[in-house]
Amino acid sequence: LGLFLDLFWGGPMGLWALGLLVVYGTMLIMRIFMSGHATIINFGLYAGSVLLAFFTAYLVTVLQTDNAPAIIPLVGQMLPTLLLFPVADWLMQKFDDNDVRFM
Repeated sequence: LGLFLDLFWGGPMGLWALGLLVVYGTMLIMRIFMSGHATIINFGLYAGSVLLAFFTAYLVTVLQTDNAPAIIPLVGQMLPTLLLFPVADWLMQKFDDNDVRFM
């Protein structure tokens, strides 16, 4: 998915793959907090992961170009991602009580 986003948006190769891998690694560590908790805690973790992904992409862009990108378009990309939380929460609730061997 990350490499597709790099090709689609014309960014540097590996930018979004790195951002998504950082979030994936963080969520692997935080997965114990995601299961069986209130929706507000899940939203906090989701929002934190979105912020982490976009901050990683912002930081890599700043380090690569020595120029800070505009913040308003960054927030414009973050908002639709945050609005997808009900779908992510529905998936977490649906698969919350599945096989615990994978936890």
